[in-house]
Amino acid sequence: MIKILISFIFIASALNGYDAKKVTNEDLQKLQKIDAKLFELASKEKDYNIQKVAYFIQKHLAYKRDYSMIKIDTKASARVISNDRTRDATAMQEEESRLKAEILLTYPIYDPKEKYERQKKIIETKQKLISDTKKYFDSKVKLDDLKVQKLILLELEIRTKARKLTATGGFNDWLKVIQDLRKVNKDISDAKLELNEATLVLLSYVKDSYKKQLEGML
Repeated sequence: MIKILISFIFIASALNGYDAKKVTNEDLQKLQKIDAKLFELASKEKDYNIQKVAYFIQKHLAYKRDYSMIKIDTKASARVISNDRTRDATAMQEEESRLKAEILLTYPIYDPKEKYERQKKIIETKQKLISDTKKYFDSKVKLDDLKVQKLILLELEIRTKARKLTATGGFNDWLKVIQDLRKVNKDISDAKLELNEATLVLLSYVKDSYKKQLEGML
């Protein structure tokens, strides 16, 4: 199994111009700066603005955040107009009549319980937006960290390869770094899938005209 893994590594390395049995001038230059480079990668911080994204989504939701207070009722009344009196339409079908349609705008009166439930629903919607936004940034933080781990391993691979070739280090040390790189690559692929899913969830919240702007914020 190890022989197969090593063979695969050498084949893949050759395709990428990598030589596991040679320390290039570029490798030597990186080795001179490896301590500073590792520290830079490990100590670098990134800021993520969850509040800004959540507010943008809430402002441009593709659906209404709450129910309208206005209720529309329609009422059609049939009245017969005569010179001396007004009669019921059903009793005066032989006479000329005029239909008058009325549209009534009314404001429904909510009792305290209905008002509470409505406010609760609005709060739950906001909380869901914040929760899904946080899930997106959790996935983004995870992916960014894995990318840093990979960069660190690539730096360490140069060091372990040089030590292996100069007999100051063992083959197993180098192989351990290679195996860690393989694992990180797998984790990066999984993290990308999680991030893509979280991105699609956030984009589904907003109107089509704002999707591109939201993508730019993510």
